[in-house]
Amino acid sequence: MPRHFKNFDTNLRVILDGTEIKVQKPKKPKSQQASWSSYKHANTLKILVGAAPGGLLSYGSQAYAGSISDRQMVERSDLMTKGQSGDSLLADRGFTIQDMFIDKNVTVRIPAFLKGKSQLPGLTVIKDIRSLQIRECTSKG
Repeated sequence: MPRHFKNFDTNLRVILDGTEIKVQKPKKPKSQQASWSSYKHANTLKILVGAAPGGLLSYGSQAYAGSISDRQMVERSDLMTKGQSGDSLLADRGFTIQDMFIDKNVTVRIPAFLKGKSQLPGLTVIKDIRSLQIRECTSKG
């Protein structure tokens, strides 16, 4: 594990992201609707991708229709069967999955939200970069 991540979290196992790939517009209206991504403004397929802290791609889900949410992708994937108690994962802001991993004793870390601002305050960015203390999000149920 790179030193940068060892200083951050020695239990970090995977960094998650949802990757979208543009596809040709399907002929069937139902398929068009299912594959429409409001984020990309195009028809897409989405894949849940995980990278180990060293950069190696360590997880890839099956492809889903572009209209699926990040949470739904995690729910439908086998990601929750991976890992061990005490592990942690780092996810993008769109992944509202903290509650899904509580029973497995896996910590989900998510960067600070913009909360309606056009950019994060400088002190928040500095705090995230310098101290590497990204806000730990857990649900109290």
